[in-house]
Amino acid sequence: MITLIKKAKELSSLILNKKNIGFVPTMGNLHRGHLKLVERAVEENETCVISIFINPTQFGENEDFDQYPRTLECDVDLIQKHLPEAKEIIIFAPDSENEIYPQPRTLIKAPGPGHLLEGSLRPGHFDGMATVVKLLFELIKPARAYFGKKDYQQLIIVKHLIRDLNLAIELVGVDIVRDDHGLALSSRNGYLSTEQYKRALVLPKTLQEIQAAWKEKKDIKQVKEYIEELKSKDKNFNYLALVDKKSLNEPSGDVDLILLGNYDLDGVKLIDNLELE
Repeated sequence: MITLIKKAKELSSLILNKKNIGFVPTMGNLHRGHLKLVERAVEENETCVISIFINPTQFGENEDFDQYPRTLECDVDLIQKHLPEAKEIIIFAPDSENEIYPQPRTLIKAPGPGHLLEGSLRPGHFDGMATVVKLLFELIKPARAYFGKKDYQQLIIVKHLIRDLNLAIELVGVDIVRDDHGLALSSRNGYLSTEQYKRALVLPKTLQEIQAAWKEKKDIKQVKEYIEELKSKDKNFNYLALVDKKSLNEPSGDVDLILLGNYDLDGVKLIDNLELE
């Protein structure tokens, strides 16, 4: 059963006595990556709540808030088509920012590595993200929350948020879903022309090349030198980083590692990552 709700009070009333809620926050324009999150939430919880809200506070000046795809009808149809036998799915698509944000707005400071990588490119982005996630957590009170690993830095920040606020929420990170050519699925992929799409494949291929170098050398210094060489050859990389998987800081000692990259295609910025063994 799928229910579409646009008012916060109506949602609160509907979920009042539900204790096992899986929550999937999205900004809509859903694709197979989102569906994987929803499938996990449906499988592991009695009720799945999906939010579809294009959050204005995580967009900076000259970013694509006004152009971001608004496809609610198609999103609802997609969920109905792929999960027709689900126990209970509630789609919360607020019809006004006021359904989420009290006035005036108060933004919280993103915990953890909010100033690094994406945070350095998009000042305030993670503050807006952390604020809306906190407000949605308070409204929905989920047992579990599902986030994709493609936005890995976001996942780490939400992990800090849950820990720092002592929230009784299990955070579930779901693996990246890729298309047939290896490109991580993203709503922003729809902005790409055919030629830009071909160029975008440089991002996953470069991460794979670095992964192969790591498997061969297992030497952080040498791999970092190789990364700098790759960046010098392709100025479209806003960053390529080999960092501590838990903190996203420079690796020190025997820690798990992750590669993160941001690739700029004429203003369309794509992100991807690979966890290293």
